[in-house]
Formats: sequence, structure tokens, C-alpha cells
Amino acid sequence: MGLFDIFKSRGKKEETSKVSISVEFTEEEIEAINKSLETYNSFAAAEGKKLCVVPKLLEAMKAQGLFEYAFQLVNKSGNANLSNDEVAIILDKAIKAQLKAHCLHNLPLYLFHLALIYELAGNAEKAQVWFKQFLQMQNEFKPDKVDEINLNFLINMQGFDLDKAVESARQKLVRYENPGAKTA
Repeated sequence: MGLFDIFKSRGKKEETSKVSISVEFTEEEIEAINKSLETYNSFAAAEGKKLCVVPKLLEAMKAQGLFEYAFQLVNKSGNANLSNDEVAIILDKAIKAQLKAHCLHNLPLYLFHLALIYELAGNAEKAQVWFKQFLQMQNEFKPDKVDEINLNFLINMQGFDLDKAVESARQKLVRYENPGAKTA
């Protein structure tokens, strides 16, 4: 059994509540996706060979590239030499990339980061919506093998703590809903 054989279909029916959508990517987003795919291919495929994976894993790899791109944009937005307009443009790009990452691979954690970007951009209303959506999705989330691989990458390689994200989202919602309330 090969490394990626665990993703072979086991006769499970496709989820009928989901439909395919067409997503357009900017050149920068395509570059980030390609970088992610090249990284995976470089350590997973033998010399001169291409990595072959199931469609969901491919989408997760693309989503990871967009997530990393959005993360870089958020970091870039903290540059003190940028004008408010420049920061707004950068954060708008980060929001769009993060939304697309979630469209490709619907990990709840991507919604948490989307909410954080909206919060950073000063849009408390949308941040609140996405924190609520994150908590709801996370509560119902039953990860499969692809989800586990992607989550492990985000947790182990990027240093994210899922339990802290859940607690942070809860605290932020309390503050949004009760501005004078104190949280632990």
C-alpha cells in the first residue's frame, strides 16, 4: 500500500448537499497555489515523476497555498510604511484568498482565520459572522484522512492551536455581543 492509497474511494457515495462552483484566481493566487503544489511534488514524488493524488487532496493542497498567501498578506499589512489605503487593498486580497481557500477545502479553521482578517480590516460585523460560522462548523466537523493531514500540517508546521482558536472565537463573540463584558 502506497502513501496515498488511504485516499482511494471505498465505495462511499458523494455528498449530495454540495455542488461544484467555478472560482477564478488572480495571478498572485495561482503563483501561491503552484508554489504549494511544487513543494508537495518535490518531497513526495521520485525524480522525474509527478505526484498523483485524489481530487480532495489536490484541492486541500491548493487551499493550503492560498492560506499561506493570505497569511503573508496579513503580515505584509503590518508594515508601518503603508498608507491606510494600501493596507485596505492588501487585506482585501487576503480576505479573497482566504475565502477561496475555504471554497477549495472547507476546513472550519479557514473560517477562523477569515474572521481574524476581517477583524484586522476593521469590519467587526463580518468578523462576528465568520467567528459564529467557524464555531458552528467546528462543532459539527468530522475530519476525514485528507482533513486530518491538512490540519496536522497547520497545527504542527504553522503552530496553530485549534482549541485556542475555538476559545478565542468564543471570547471574541462575547465581546462583540456584550461590549462591556469581561472575558478570561
